[in-house]
Amino acid sequence: QMDYIADWIYGTWSMVTVNGQDFWEYACANDISKEYILKFTAQNVDVYTGEELIGTYAYRITDEGAEIFNDDGTKDSIVYDPAADTLTFTEDDITGVLARGENPRPAAQ
Repeated sequence: QMDYIADWIYGTWSMVTVNGQDFWEYACANDISKEYILKFTAQNVDVYTGEELIGTYAYRITDEGAEIFNDDGTKDSIVYDPAADTLTFTEDDITGVLARGENPRPAAQ
């Protein structure tokens, strides 16, 4: 079998920082109330805000990490950092870092 096995990417990844700022601090300042989650399976990636599915996309593994194929034909590149076990993407003016697992909203907020 020649397929590249990408089981390292499978599972749930949640945004932990935005432009270097803690995600929930950024969220509070920008009226965001739900966590941002990518769930990778062997078939595709589901994008959620909280429990709400906002899209399902195809992706492919690259040397740097992965490329997600948007509905409009564009691609978003995600860079994997094996040392930190994080995924980083830059879109518009936002650089987001995602870590494995969930990042629920702190109760104090």
